[in-house]
Amino acid sequence: MSVLADLSRRTKVIAILGLAGVVAGAAALGFAPLVRARVAAVAERRGLRVGIGRVRPGLAGIWLSDVVLGVPQIPGAQARIDSLYVGFGWRFNVSTLALHGARVEIEGEAAELKRRWEEYRSARVGAAGPTEAVRYLADGVDVVWRARAGAAPQRVWGLRYSREQNRERLALDLLRAQDSNVEIELRRPRATLRRALASEQSNEAALRQVENLEADGLEVSWLRAPEPGANGRLPAQDRGHFQPEPLRGPSLRAALAELSVLSGHSLPDGAGLNLEGVSLHFRQGTNTLNFGPSALRVVRLGAQIDLSLAPKAEASGTPLEFKLTLPIGPGVVRAELRGGPVSLRSLGVHEGDFGLAEVQAATVEASADVTLAADGSRLAFSGKGTLDHVSLLRPELAPAPLKGMRLGFRARGASSLDLAELTLDEAELSLGDVRVLGSGSLVRSERTLVTHWAGGVPLASCQALLDATPRGLAPLIASLRMSGTFGVKASLDYDSERPALTRVRLNVENDCRIDQIPAELSPRRFASYWRRVVKGADKQPLELESGPGSPDWVPIDAISPFMETAVLVCEDGHFPNHRGFDFEAIENSIKDNLIKGRFARGASTISMQLAKNLYLGKEKTLGRKLQEAVLTQLLEQELDKRELMELYLNVIEYAPGIYGIGPAAHYYFAKRASDLSLGQALYIASILPNPEHQHFDRDGKVSLAWTRYLQRLMRVAKKIGRVTDEQLATGLTEQVAFHVADSGGAPPSGGPALEEGSETPSELSP
Repeated sequence: MSVLADLSRRTKVIAILGLAGVVAGAAALGFAPLVRARVAAVAERRGLRVGIGRVRPGLAGIWLSDVVLGVPQIPGAQARIDSLYVGFGWRFNVSTLALHGARVEIEGEAAELKRRWEEYRSARVGAAGPTEAVRYLADGVDVVWRARAGAAPQRVWGLRYSREQNRERLALDLLRAQDSNVEIELRRPRATLRRALASEQSNEAALRQVENLEADGLEVSWLRAPEPGANGRLPAQDRGHFQPEPLRGPSLRAALAELSVLSGHSLPDGAGLNLEGVSLHFRQGTNTLNFGPSALRVVRLGAQIDLSLAPKAEASGTPLEFKLTLPIGPGVVRAELRGGPVSLRSLGVHEGDFGLAEVQAATVEASADVTLAADGSRLAFSGKGTLDHVSLLRPELAPAPLKGMRLGFRARGASSLDLAELTLDEAELSLGDVRVLGSGSLVRSERTLVTHWAGGVPLASCQALLDATPRGLAPLIASLRMSGTFGVKASLDYDSERPALTRVRLNVENDCRIDQIPAELSPRRFASYWRRVVKGADKQPLELESGPGSPDWVPIDAISPFMETAVLVCEDGHFPNHRGFDFEAIENSIKDNLIKGRFARGASTISMQLAKNLYLGKEKTLGRKLQEAVLTQLLEQELDKRELMELYLNVIEYAPGIYGIGPAAHYYFAKRASDLSLGQALYIASILPNPEHQHFDRDGKVSLAWTRYLQRLMRVAKKIGRVTDEQLATGLTEQVAFHVADSGGAPPSGGPALEEGSETPSELSP
């Protein structure tokens, strides 16, 4: 009986509770305004502003839909919540808050948001009254933060959160953030945190310790500045002076300090976190350099945080590991890189990254140390490393892949974080057995630049220089054999506020001699008939006959001496003296280009131009320049100056599709090369840098401005002894005109021969 009575009593209780639930639901429906008012009052006590779209009853609780939540003290933050469930306990206390679906939008600088948040928390201490244990749940939350209007947004997708007693769990689907040129993407991170109990807290703030942290992947991408356009210049909106950012260093140090303090609060001494699948990406234009996935480990050791990043170990070699030591609070930050040799593939480098190929065979070994000052003002660095068996395909270097490269580096110096100041106490770059040394300093601001550099190539055998050339970079000269030695000493002093005081010094020791020459490269083969392919007037390939005996060939003795004078005045004044390279002209070119802030003057000699026309194509690559230098040496070694001049005048381009001085004299002035006057010869030579650009008026006469320019060139020719007073006087009266044979008057009977020791400026402008 007692059992039946007890069951009866329980049935009545259940019925009463069910009826109470129905009544409570009806009350909730009927008193939605009352609920809104009550929620608004609670929110106001907590410094919040809330708007509620719908209110409906639920099982032991209330559902609020279309909720808009704001913090008046933080005007840049607002949340739109799809639905919020408020659950009640047996004593009608709030036991559960469950949020499902929300979009949180935040706008404002991080420092300002942090200040307002701290002010908000300070104002709220003790204002909310006593609280009991509440279970918090959230899922489907997306967060968007913009530091300022128009700034790149930082985003979080699919955030999930739960808290029960002193355990918190946090997870999200994807985090993507970008700051300056760095983009971070974190995939499916998950963390479990332990909140310190009140008895364990050393202050009023709730301390958290991370018990577990995992993620399916972390990617960090460094995004470089925009690529130059086809003309070599940045888009207009991206051009401008260097913009120093003196606060970049202190800001970075402050961010690292916050990270270390946060880690210190989260990690007890000796505790650590492991994060697998960390990837790094460096992007510049369409090029990407990948690293990872690697393992990231964070450990607290006393008053410092140690962070390490290392890829999976290989069977041989020491893993290449990056370590960062952060003091908890102020102090010096130290980083180091150690390890190798390991393959580039083991680091996560992909085939094709920045043109890299055969990454499994290529290895890297490095040892480097970096120190960031306690105030973030200066970065000191030192290190060395080696890249071996490197293969590379870069069109700006050579059209074919480069293989078998061994590159080394060594450097020691210091820099500000914004690169406004840089000092290199010593630096070395090696390619095979060839070394390039340097040291110097750079100081720049938005409008000024001061730099001092010194260095060069220590004396080395010429064959060692040739052997150090990567396979594929200079295929034409790969079979040459050389003797002798080569070395360079150079220095530069430049101050943009005093450009006239710019000093460039270049001292070259070149005793190289080419001892083994394949028949196809021998300059002696140009002493007889040969065929070559050039660019025609329609830009299409054109095959020409050339050499003595060909229809358009003009021997040196049948060319007006004024033509020799003209190319010396306009193109290469030191041609009779140098051995293919005019180092004084190179010094002046560097100086003038620095002063003018653009490429305004080259230093190409007649011999260098001849090497390009005889052996090389039109592509602009590093390999072409290297081959040009060696082939120039070959021409100067095997031919005398008159032979070089004869070749030069007969092979260069004078107008689109017009090659050789014979066709050029006929094309421009309807006469033979031997009959060219001083003015006509100077006109032809003056347009050689850009033969597509002519200077004739509509009546066929040379323009007034260009005529005055030619007259200046005539006076230079007289000054250096290349023409007589009578020839100058005749030349100054000329009116050069297109296709007018006698526009220059009667040709002179002769002129001075090519002289050793004459000096001629190689650049004038109208």
